[in-house]
Amino acid sequence: MEENALQGGFGSAVLELLEEKGLKEVAVRRLGIPDVFVEHGSQEELRHNYSLDAEGIVQAAEALIRSSTGSSATP
Repeated sequence: MEENALQGGFGSAVLELLEEKGLKEVAVRRLGIPDVFVEHGSQEELRHNYSLDAEGIVQAAEALIRSSTGSSATP
């Protein structure tokens, strides 16, 4: 998770490293700001808008777990 652009950000570097090391079975979900114009606002508003707040992070983690285990049930 990063409060920065997804493209060329830390998550991209992690994906490059995983590919370089041949770690294909590692489940990854990058969280960050998409390549869009970002309106001004408070940090709280912007984190909420891009699901970078606690609720968004939990939802992304649960979705990653479900997709990794093949489960459709909510944990």
